[in-house]
Amino acid sequence: MSTLSLHSHEWLQSPPVQRLLHILKQDGGDARFVGGCVRDALLGRDVHDLDIATTLLPQDVIDRCLKMGAKVVPSGISHGTVMVISEGRIFEITTLRKDIETNGRHAKVAFTDDWLEDAKRRDFTMNALYCDIDGNITDFFCGMQDALAGHVRFVGDAQERIKEDVLRILRFYRFSAYYGKENYDQDAVMACQALRGLLNTLSAERVRAELMRLFSAPRAYKTVQLMEENKIFEAMSLPLSCSVQSEKTFSFPQNDPLPRLLSLLHDATKINSLSAQLRLSKAEKFRLENMQALRNTALGTTTDIKKAIYKFGAAAVRDTLILKGEMESLEILDVLVATFKPCFPLNGSDLSEKGIPPGPYYAQVLNEIEAWWIDGDFLGDRAACLKKLDETLLEIKLA
Repeated sequence: MSTLSLHSHEWLQSPPVQRLLHILKQDGGDARFVGGCVRDALLGRDVHDLDIATTLLPQDVIDRCLKMGAKVVPSGISHGTVMVISEGRIFEITTLRKDIETNGRHAKVAFTDDWLEDAKRRDFTMNALYCDIDGNITDFFCGMQDALAGHVRFVGDAQERIKEDVLRILRFYRFSAYYGKENYDQDAVMACQALRGLLNTLSAERVRAELMRLFSAPRAYKTVQLMEENKIFEAMSLPLSCSVQSEKTFSFPQNDPLPRLLSLLHDATKINSLSAQLRLSKAEKFRLENMQALRNTALGTTTDIKKAIYKFGAAAVRDTLILKGEMESLEILDVLVATFKPCFPLNGSDLSEKGIPPGPYYAQVLNEIEAWWIDGDFLGDRAACLKKLDETLLEIKLA
C-alpha cells in the first residue's frame, strides 16, 4: 500500500467539500473520496463525479447530512448509497462494502469498515484509489502507477472479475480508450477474449451506454481496432468493423459517437437493425439515416454545402462532414450557418393565382422552378422566381 497526496487540489479544498468531510469524520466516522475523482485529479483532468466512501452506515450518513442542512436523496440506499446535495454540489456517499455473492448488478454485499475489502470490489486498479480530507491517497493495488502509465488493469484475477459482471469486458475497452496508452494489459485482453461469449447476456441498454461512451473517447480508434481483433463486436452480433473511413472519422477533432458508429457500420442496409440492437432513439436513428443519405454526396465546395443544407439541414451536413472527416468543409459550414437561411420564394398558391388547378403540373412546375433557383445559388428573389414561373408556364403551354 502506498500513500501520496492531493492536498493542493482546488476541488478538495473547496468549503463545501471540507465541511461535508468534517461532518462525516466526526465521532469516529471516516470518509474518503474514491474512484474517478481521485484518478482524474491525479492525471490532471477535470474532476466531475464526487463519490465518497465511508465507514458510516447509510442512516448515519442521512442523519448527519440533514443536520448540516444538506438535501438528501436516499435513492440507492438499498446498496448503501446516499445522494447528498450540499451548497450546490452533488455527492454520492456509499458505505464500505464487501462481496458475499457476485452476480453482476445483483451481487449480494455486506457493509464493512475495512477499506481493503471495499477496494477489492473495484473493477480496475486506477479506480481503487481513496483520498482523505488532507489529500492523502491510499492505494492498495498500485493504481496510481497504472493510472500514470495508462495501464488499465483489473483488481485481482481478470477472468474472475469479468465472471462477476460481464459488463466489465466493455468497461475494460472503454477505460482503455479514455485512459490507456495502448500498452493493453495482456491478462485483461485474454480474459475478454475468452469470455466474450457472455456478452450476449447483457441488456441492450447496458451495451449501448458503454459503446456510446467508448465511441466518444478522444483516442478510441486503436481500442476499437483491438475490439474487432478480439471479435467483441462479432460476439454481440453487431455489424461493425474498422476501415480507412472509420479511422478518418475517429481522427476528427469532434468526439461525436454517432458519426463514429456509422463509420463502423459495414452494411448500410442494417441501420434499422443496429438502431434496434442498441436501443437508439428516433432522433439518433434519424441522424444516422441522414448521414447515410448524404454519405456519397460531394461536400467540398460552398455551393455543395448550401445545397445539402437546403435539402437536409445544417445539423445533418455537420454530422456527415464529421463522418467524412472533412475539417475544411466544416469550417465553411460554420460560416454559412450564421448567414445562409434559404427559403424558396414560391408556393402552391402562386400557381393557383396563375389559374393552374391542383394536379400533376403543381409538383412538376414547382420542382422545376425550385431546381432553377437552387442552381442559381439561391440568389433569385420572389420577383425573379415569378418571372421564371411565367416563362415555364409558357413553355409548357407551347409544348
